[in-house]
Amino acid sequence: MPLEWTHDHKSCAEVPCTRDTECAGFPTMADRVDMARAAYGEYSEADGTSEIDFFRDVVLFMFSEAGRRNTATTRELLIHNIHLAAGEWETETQRIADHWRKRK
Repeated sequence: MPLEWTHDHKSCAEVPCTRDTECAGFPTMADRVDMARAAYGEYSEADGTSEIDFFRDVVLFMFSEAGRRNTATTRELLIHNIHLAAGEWETETQRIADHWRKRK
């Protein structure tokens, strides 16, 4: 099944949002989560690969690509982006937790 990206217009800050992947606000954090979920679903469909194994495979692939370019800058940018993504994830997780606390 080919992957098809979608745009979560509810979490988009772009005004006006075109509600599709042509939007200047694409991809949002929610879009990235949806893309990763779809990629994992397709990847694991054949053999039931676990989420952590999928993550390890992706990280190994990214580092192998950085190694192919054989530049310290590429590897540093890759590590920086992994840390940045983790920080964004923490921020998004905190935002969701705050939202649910307010609902109680």
